[in-house]
Amino acid sequence: MPATLASSIPSESIDWLVPGLFKEKIAALIKGLPKKYRKKLVPIADTVDILLKEMPQGQGSNPSSLFSSLFSSLGRLINKRFKINIPASAWPDAGLPDHLKAVISITNEKGKEIRSSRDKAVLYDTASPQIDTRESKELRLIKKAWERSGITEWNFPDLPESIVINNKNMGNGEVYPALESIKINNSNQINLRIFNNPEAALQSHKKGIAALFSILFSNDLKFLKKRIKIPENFQKAPSHFGSASSLGNRFYQTVVISLFNKNIRSKKEFYSYSESVSPLILKKGDELLKTSLPVISAYHDTLLQIADFERIQRFNETNMLFLNGLSSEVKRLVPNNFMELYNAERLPHLVRYLKAISLRSQRAFIDMSKDQARASLVIGYTDKLNSLLENLSPCTTKEKRSKVEDFFWMIEEYKVSVFAQELKTVVPVSQKRLDVLLKKIERMI
Repeated sequence: MPATLASSIPSESIDWLVPGLFKEKIAALIKGLPKKYRKKLVPIADTVDILLKEMPQGQGSNPSSLFSSLFSSLGRLINKRFKINIPASAWPDAGLPDHLKAVISITNEKGKEIRSSRDKAVLYDTASPQIDTRESKELRLIKKAWERSGITEWNFPDLPESIVINNKNMGNGEVYPALESIKINNSNQINLRIFNNPEAALQSHKKGIAALFSILFSNDLKFLKKRIKIPENFQKAPSHFGSASSLGNRFYQTVVISLFNKNIRSKKEFYSYSESVSPLILKKGDELLKTSLPVISAYHDTLLQIADFERIQRFNETNMLFLNGLSSEVKRLVPNNFMELYNAERLPHLVRYLKAISLRSQRAFIDMSKDQARASLVIGYTDKLNSLLENLSPCTTKEKRSKVEDFFWMIEEYKVSVFAQELKTVVPVSQKRLDVLLKKIERMI
């Protein structure tokens, strides 16, 4: 594949290649598992036949449509079919025979191979001086035909999701047209660019569309900015988030993002959506302010209460460590950009989680041993969560990232059930449910 396009290939798609050897590959993977898993899957030949029969159709033949890696899919199917939980780390990817791994060949503009490997990391390795990332003639022609700068309205053609590059030396590849919004001299400029990476193109395009809508609705947004202001009786609370004006600007940006960050690719769709969204701009701002102010208030009250306890306990090192931990928990739960980070449905739950922390801080000093006993029920899961977050990488699938986020929120609900039962949980939560979700995550890449 061309060096200029290599980084756009999802690494997990490589595992699904060479369909003619798929049966042998799955057998080798199972044989390479640790004995405690392998012995539960004998006879291996029968297990492989079952897995091949029940594996989601089309994944091996169309890697670009994959939403999870081979190992995640195998782990999920084995758990469903045989009730065996195999973490993704147990699969012997590195130990497979070479003939069961696809050879990845990186080529230059003339089609000459400049690097090849069976290691998927070669897709992202452009540090070698041998790798020439100059654009092909075909790519230059595509950029000349599509790219433009200084866009202020939809006066360009409808945008396909991708454009195929045909090159007799480099083979076929795809590039991705998308808008971009960049800062130049303190003002935004919208451009149309060709991207090599589909994910980067999508993220850039949505921001570009939002910038284009911002021009179209400039008058409405000026009024929105004036309207979204922190009430006077909340003026002290925002001090944790910066000034009242900076917090108001965050609310404004959140409304713009939530309404306008869209993957719209045609002029007709753009103006059709503009008609439907126009009446919602001020309404969205009012709703965001209404749901966010209770969070700000609860955040402020909780930290003030912890600060009061810190003054009382300032000479008790153990209790100060406990209170510092609660303070860090509050700040992690409600960061400065909480209104951008969480959707509107999540915000009311933040108030409940903050109240649970507040109640815990009050009760802990009545009976610290009881608090620590309750904390022991939670700490194993928070440690697991921290480990999962630390091990996220560019290669981590979207599916796994989504489940890690679910795990985060389930832990918050579990804390409510442990430390403040009277606040009630919105979903059933228990150690068993946490364990099931954790095992599901561990099966993913």
